[in-house]
Amino acid sequence: MKVFSLFFFFFVTIISFAQCPTVNISLGSQEDIDAFKINFPDCTSLSYDLEIIDYNSNIVNLDGLLSLINIQGSLTIRGLNDNVNFDGLKNLNVIAGNFTLSSNSIKSLIGLSNLNSVGGDFNFTNNVLESFKGLENLNLIQGNFDFSRNSFEQFEGLNKLTTVNGNFIAQYTGNLNYLDRLSNLKLIGGNLILSYNGVETITGFPVLEVIKGGLFFEQNLSTHITGFEKLLSVGNGILIERNTKLIDINGFSLLSSVVGDFYIVENESLVNLNGFPNLELIDGSIQVIRNQKIESFSAFDKLESINKNLRFLSNRIPLISGFENLKSISGNLEFKDNGEAVLGFNSLTSLGGFLSFDENRILKSVDGFRALETIGDSFSFYKNEELVSILGFDNLKNVMVVLESRIILS
Repeated sequence: MKVFSLFFFFFVTIISFAQCPTVNISLGSQEDIDAFKINFPDCTSLSYDLEIIDYNSNIVNLDGLLSLINIQGSLTIRGLNDNVNFDGLKNLNVIAGNFTLSSNSIKSLIGLSNLNSVGGDFNFTNNVLESFKGLENLNLIQGNFDFSRNSFEQFEGLNKLTTVNGNFIAQYTGNLNYLDRLSNLKLIGGNLILSYNGVETITGFPVLEVIKGGLFFEQNLSTHITGFEKLLSVGNGILIERNTKLIDINGFSLLSSVVGDFYIVENESLVNLNGFPNLELIDGSIQVIRNQKIESFSAFDKLESINKNLRFLSNRIPLISGFENLKSISGNLEFKDNGEAVLGFNSLTSLGGFLSFDENRILKSVDGFRALETIGDSFSFYKNEELVSILGFDNLKNVMVVLESRIILS
């Protein structure tokens, strides 16, 4: 660090007549911070990247940067400890590039309260804070917002954030209770990824309306998912996968359409799928795979159209029923290796692909499909050793049926 400091002082003598540095700057000590103010007292708009990196606890304040109003490059802050005062950045309004706050152990973010936009990614990762307080005026993140692997006891701030144009990522964070405090976030332009978190209840953003990418809940230890009451559309699918303690999903009361696939995979404790009460269109497939306890598919009671496939694979649940308003499936409808009964689907009139009941070893009865008229491909029953009754299919016309089970047709 001493070598750097000597270089820094030598370098600034060469560019001492410039209002701001004309190259990227890295500051690693309190001497470097103080020297910035001496050598660039009138620097308000920095055109290059600024790094503040200190793993040796040399920096105690950032007062030497008080003149900065905007940074046209990127700002990186790493390794600061809880003795650091951030007031030296209190005049900073804009970061046009990326903003990285990583691996810091600090009391709070007070001092960043005038920052209103980040033009690139905001990477807030691997930090330990007493209180997430600050950033009260940040309203726009043009890139991704990565809020992963952080620890904090209290959360205040980001209450004016309205838009994240990239992905919103929260992973490996014990406390996700802050999501409902982002009370003005309306748009996520990429994916919303909530994964590997330990919070008991994931409560979604209260006014979020649009996710242009996908919505991902993966490998969380949460027992409940709720909220997202204002969400209207998801642009690239929903994945709910391997949340081993998840019991119920509620909320999503205004979500009417999903573009992309909807996956519910290996949620071994999931019982109630009660959210999504107004979902009418899936412009993709629904795949329900290896779930053990789902009691109801009431989440899909208003669903009218699926533009690809509907698949139930290896679900150890006694009954698959519902979908009473589902009228059309453009692709295939597949039941494989599931439970004892399949009921309902009585509004379904057309199926563009095949309909199969294959290798359901304990399936005993099928009852429904009373409005189904056309199947675009084959209709098969294969290796359903316990199947004894098939009821319904009253209006089915002109379809090839493959039967390889001991059944009674009624």
